Amino acid sequence: MRADLFSRTFSTGRLAGLALVALAAAGCKTEKDPDDPTLLGAPPTTAYIGVEYYYNWGAYGGEGILDYSLTNAPAWLALEDTSNKARQGVIMRGVPGLTGGERGLDDLGKTEDIDIVTTDGRMAGFQPFDIEVKHNLVSVEAPEFTEGELLEISAPRGEHCALPDLEPEGAHSASETAAQPTRRVYAKVRLERPSVTRVSIAFQLESDFTCEDPVGAISRECHSADSNMGRAIVGQDIVALGSGSDHPVDEEGNELAYVTYQEGPEGFYDRGVVTLEPGISECYIPLEVIDDRVAEPTEQARLALTEVRDGLASLGNNNAGISTNLAIADNEPMVALRTLNGGTRDTLNVDPEVTDVTSAGYNEEQVYAAILTGEREGQVNVKLTVSEQGSTVGTGDFVIVQAPETLQGLTLDPEPGTNELVFPAGVNEVQFSITAKDYADTAESLHDRLAILVVDVKGQAGLENFARGESDELMTLSFNRQITPLTWTDGFVPTDMATGAQGELYVAGRGSDDVLQVRIYDQEGAQSGSTLELNAGATAAATEVYLALGKRTERVDGRSTTYEELVVAYSDAGEAVVELYRKDGDTGAYGPVFDNYRLVFGSSGNDAVKRVGYQGTNGNLVVAGESDGAWGGQSNSGGIDTFLAVVETIGEKLKLKEVRQEGSTGNDRVAGASTEFSTPMLFGYAPGVVDGNGAVGPFFYSGTADGAVYGIGGDASEQLRHGLYANSTAWLIGDGPWSYSVTEVEEGDNELERTSGAGAGFVLGFTSTGTPKAAFTIPSVESVAVTSLDKGVALGSDVIAAGTLNGALGLLARVTTEKDPELYQNWQKALPQPGVQFLNLANYRDDEIVALVNSDAGPQVLLFSPEGRLLTAPADNP
Repeated sequence: MRADLFSRTFSTGRLAGLALVALAAAGCKTEKDPDDPTLLGAPPTTAYIGVEYYYNWGAYGGEGILDYSLTNAPAWLALEDTSNKARQGVIMRGVPGLTGGERGLDDLGKTEDIDIVTTDGRMAGFQPFDIEVKHNLVSVEAPEFTEGELLEISAPRGEHCALPDLEPEGAHSASETAAQPTRRVYAKVRLERPSVTRVSIAFQLESDFTCEDPVGAISRECHSADSNMGRAIVGQDIVALGSGSDHPVDEEGNELAYVTYQEGPEGFYDRGVVTLEPGISECYIPLEVIDDRVAEPTEQARLALTEVRDGLASLGNNNAGISTNLAIADNEPMVALRTLNGGTRDTLNVDPEVTDVTSAGYNEEQVYAAILTGEREGQVNVKLTVSEQGSTVGTGDFVIVQAPETLQGLTLDPEPGTNELVFPAGVNEVQFSITAKDYADTAESLHDRLAILVVDVKGQAGLENFARGESDELMTLSFNRQITPLTWTDGFVPTDMATGAQGELYVAGRGSDDVLQVRIYDQEGAQSGSTLELNAGATAAATEVYLALGKRTERVDGRSTTYEELVVAYSDAGEAVVELYRKDGDTGAYGPVFDNYRLVFGSSGNDAVKRVGYQGTNGNLVVAGESDGAWGGQSNSGGIDTFLAVVETIGEKLKLKEVRQEGSTGNDRVAGASTEFSTPMLFGYAPGVVDGNGAVGPFFYSGTADGAVYGIGGDASEQLRHGLYANSTAWLIGDGPWSYSVTEVEEGDNELERTSGAGAGFVLGFTSTGTPKAAFTIPSVESVAVTSLDKGVALGSDVIAAGTLNGALGLLARVTTEKDPELYQNWQKALPQPGVQFLNLANYRDDEIVALVNSDAGPQVLLFSPEGRLLTAPADNP
C-alpha cells in the first residue's frame, strides 16, 4: 500500500504552475517512474512464550534508501537496526515474555492490525498483520514399563538432552524391608518449541493407592481393598531414585546434570527437577521400577509435572500442571489353566447327591492342568476364585483339589488354602480336579451354572511368590446336571429339536397316538410344563415335524416389545403346514400367536417339509422341502425338486410371500437349510445337474428370487447329508469316495481338489458364492471306517460333525480352520453305545453338544462336552 507524503492543500494558481512544470518535464523524460515502496512477505501469525520470533521482510521501490517502522506492535516485538542502509528489507524479531520488558505470561494473547511501514521520505508502503502469542506447552509421555525388563529409548525428535543409560540396575528398600533390585525406566519431557531460556520443571510421582500405613509396612487390608486394585504404590513399586542406586548417567558414563532428585515426606526419592537448556526441546526423567516378587495386575501411577521453577514454558493452557499415566506390568510367573487336551472351556457333571464339597477329595473323572511359565525361585502358589462378571456360582459351590502325588513328601511354605494350587520347586505343571455341588434352578435363570475361573488377585494381593494369570479369564466351566440320557418310553417319536434362550430343550415329534407334539425339558432332563399339541390335536401319521425358535420385536405406541416365538412345520395330506406360537410372559406356556396362527400351502403336487427356520426379528418364517409339483409360475424339473418358501406375518395372519423351486431331472433331496445368512439358504443333493451348472451331487443356493445354484459335487456317488451356515461359511457335510483338499490360486478363486481313496466323510466349507474355503476328510475313527457323516453344528469357530462307523457305531468329530490346532479343536471319537444314529445336533452355549439320536435303547438325547466327552453316561466316557 502507498501513501503520498506531500500536502494536499494548494492554491489554484500554484497548482496551475506546477502543472506546467510537470508537463514540460514530461516532454523530455526518458526514464520510468520509480515503484512505490512495497513490503514483501507474510510473517507467522503465531508466536510462543520464551521462543524467538523472527521474520525477514523484503522490500522494493522508492527513490532512495527505505526506512522502516512498526505501529501498534506489542512491546516484545521490534525491528532490527541494520548497518547496511542500502539493503532493501528489514528483520523483525523478539521473544514474547522476555524482550520489551520481561512481561512473562502477560504477553499472551492476540495483537491485531500491527502495521509495518516503509518510506523513502516522500512516499510510503505499509502492510498490516496479526500475531497471537501462545503458551510454549510442555508435554510428558512414558512407555509401558515391565518389572525387571530393560527398556529401549524411542528415537529422539529435535535437539535433546543426553540419553540416559538404562542398563545399570539399582536397589531400593522401603522402610526396614530388605533391598530389592530395580530397573531404570524413563519418561520423556518435550517443549512445543525450543526456548531461548533455561527451563527447569519440578516433577513428582503420584498414585491413587490410599492407605494410612507407611510404605514398607502396608497391611493386607490395604493391599486387597477394592479401591487399591491396580494402583501402584509409590516407594514400593516405583521410585524416582532407589535408596541404593547411583545417580543416572548417560551412555558415556557421565552423570546427568539435567536431572536432580529430592526426598519426599516418607524419606525416599519420589520427586525432583528436570532442566532443559536453551535450544533443547526434549529431555528425560529417569525413574526406577522395583522388581518385587509379588504377583500383581498391571498397576497405574502418575508422573506429574507440577511447576516451572525457572524459564518461560507452560504446564497446560492454564499452567496448572500436567501428568502422564505410568503403567507397570508384572513379571512374576504366569499360570494357565487347561483341559488335558489344551482347551480353556469345559463342562463337568454335577452329582445330585453332593450337597457339601468342603470334604471332597481328588476327583479323577474331572481333571485339569495348571501350567506355570516364567522365571522363579522356589515354591510358587496361586489362589483361584470365580470372576464376578459372568459367573453364576460362588467359590463355595465347588472345590479345587490338587493331585495328591504332586505334593507327597514335600514341606510347603506356605501351605495351600482352599482353591489354591502349589507348584513345588522345579515343577511347572500340576493336575487338579473340580467337584461341584448340586443346585436348583432359580426364577431368574434355568441355565446351567457357570464358573469363570480367575486368579484371586485380592486374595493374594501383597503376598510374595504367588503367580499371576496369563489372562483375565483362565477357564470357563459349565456345571451340567443332566447326567443320564433323556429317553422316551411312552411311544413318543422325536424328529427335531432346538435349544432355547434359557437353556431349555425343545423336542418336536409324534406321540404314540400320532398327535404331533412339542415337549420342553429343563437342564436336568425333566419335562417343563405341559405338552404342546399341534395340528389342533388331530393326528398326522407318518410325518416328521420340524421346529425353530425366534424372537419378534413389535413396536406399538412408541414402545418396543420382544416376544419369544416357536414355529413348527410339517406335511399333511401332501401339503406344507406352518404354525406359529408365542410364549406367555407370565406363565411361560406357548399358545397360538393369533387366531390365524396356521397356514396350509402347497404346489400342484405333493410337498414334503424338511426344515423350518425363523429369520431375524421381523417374524419371517422359512420352510424348506421337496416337491414333485410346480410352484406358482415355475415348473418342475422332473422328478422331485427342492423348494424354499418364505411365510410372512400380515396383521394377524400368516401369508405365503414367495417360493423358489430348484431341481434336476432326477429325485433331489433337501439336506439342510439355514437362516443365518442374509437370505435363507438351502442345501441339497441332486443325482443330475441342477440349473445347468454342470455339477452333480451336493449343491446349495440362497434367497427366494432367481439366482445362482452352486453345485460342488464330483459325481452322484458324493452324498450330501447336512448343510449349515456359520462363521461366514456354508458348510456341507456328507460322504463320498474321495479325499479332499483346497488349493489356493494366486489372483483367482480357490479350487476344491479330489483325490481317489476309500470311502470317507467330508466337511467342506464355501463362501456364500461357492468359492472353496476349507476341506476336511474323515476316512476312519479309531481304525473303524466311516460309513456316513449325517449331521453338523457350529461350535465357536469350529464345526462338529456326527455320523456312523462300520458296525453301527456312532462317531463325533470336531474340525477347525486353525492352522495349528490344539487337541481340543481337532478330535474324533467313536461312541460306545451300539446302534447310534444321529437325527440332529444343537449347540448349547458352546458348553454342550446336544445330540438327538436313535439307538438300540430307543430315541434319546445325549450330551457331550466341547471336547466330545459323553456327559450323559459318565461311566462309559470314551
